[in-house]
Amino acid sequence: MYPTLKDGDIIIYKPIKKKFHELNQNSIVVAWDPNNLKELIIKRVHKINNYAIELRGDNQSKSIDSRHYGTIRNEIIEG
Repeated sequence: MYPTLKDGDIIIYKPIKKKFHELNQNSIVVAWDPNNLKELIIKRVHKINNYAIELRGDNQSKSIDSRHYGTIRNEIIEG
């Protein structure tokens, strides 16, 4: 999420209920990595539809995000 967040930044997040309407485009979210459900990722909400969420990193040239793993289910959003 560089340049918004940098290595070593401490992140505090508010857990959310698993509902799409609580998310807004451009919000920063904490989610389980869809490629490794044991790790958390921090991304920005790019698009929301009725079934899935598209996430993007702020550093698009280096970010592994929905352009690589596709949209995610809202159930893996933590906060």
